[in-house]
Amino acid sequence: MSAGDSSATVLVPIIDDFEAEVEQAFTVLVSRIDCVGVTEFAGSVDTSDTGRVTVLDNDALPLTGGSVGLVWAALGLLGLGGIAVGATRRRARLA
Repeated sequence: MSAGDSSATVLVPIIDDFEAEVEQAFTVLVSRIDCVGVTEFAGSVDTSDTGRVTVLDNDALPLTGGSVGLVWAALGLLGLGGIAVGATRRRARLA
């Protein structure tokens, strides 16, 4: 997939201690460009850009403290993330 394409499938491996839900809303941060998607049972999310992505699960337990939490909070305040302060991070790559 190249930049400007309308969508691509992102495989979302869950790398935390929580079980995957059947359907779950995610904010996907792609090269500092945010896209919103909904996972399906297969664990895919539609995005509109290329590169490695970080999936922010706003429904999971909060990410606590440290500079990482502050960075995500700042992104949310700047409108770059549109995320709740303390969203849990999950990683994925474009398929």
